[in-house]
Amino acid sequence: MSRIHPHRPFDYVEGDYPSGFKWRSELGDGDVRELQQKGGKMVVMKPDYQASDLEDSRKQCQAQSTK
Repeated sequence: MSRIHPHRPFDYVEGDYPSGFKWRSELGDGDVRELQQKGGKMVVMKPDYQASDLEDSRKQCQAQSTK
């Protein structure tokens, strides 16, 4: 018998988790809020993103980090 997990609507793609945040490949709304409270930055993208979208998101996160 397997455990049933509720679906988490966000998939982690890349980046560094803040210290003290447990690794998860899928994130729910509460996980996103907790990650942000611990200093994590993220960009939410459409599921059908392209490589150029991912590169734009990387630049956006880097720009937020340098502010």
